[in-house]
Amino acid sequence: MTDWTRVARAALLAGALACGGDGGSTTAATADTAMTTATTSAATSEATAATAEAASDASSETAAIGEGVCVRACAEPRDCCPPDVVECPGEYPHAWSCEQGLCVAGGCTNDEQCAALSTVPGVGCHAIEGVGVCFTPCAGDGDCAVIPGSTCSGLADDGVGFCRTGCESDADCEGAGRCELASGSCRCADDVDCTAREGLVCALAP
Repeated sequence: MTDWTRVARAALLAGALACGGDGGSTTAATADTAMTTATTSAATSEATAATAEAASDASSETAAIGEGVCVRACAEPRDCCPPDVVECPGEYPHAWSCEQGLCVAGGCTNDEQCAALSTVPGVGCHAIEGVGVCFTPCAGDGDCAVIPGSTCSGLADDGVGFCRTGCESDADCEGAGRCELASGSCRCADDVDCTAREGLVCALAP
């Protein structure tokens, strides 16, 4: 797969996953690994409704949303890491790489990596479109009740279900793009759509 595809899939997983993990969400590391591609740390995102509105205002309501995803620009892998994590880049969930100037998060490769990050029973490593992600599988929407707005509508490569939360408005994207209602994914057309954190750019398919 192309480098851009890897970037896009990693970033979009943040909007797709919301099942399992401590406190009823995917493990913090899972959310971070996916969304930090766009925000460096999704779990600690400082984006507010105001910044989301600013992103929406920056593009007219009639403008095309685009097929890009907001990712962090980099010159080296260390640029992709949270500043206080000295072991980054390193092993999952800090397996970052800088490819063609964009941060790419390496996925998990085994269940043990997930168990080390979460005490939730059943958490494991499952590939979603080729990217390893830690989550607890769901069998029905009832398993997703602890995550507002999520349903057991995701399907991993191995056939297990996962809780998925899609966006319904630009505000739901919190500055990491604009909401594509048809897919429930946050997308961007230009860097102006990526205001969640300094250093984000809109990665478009070549």
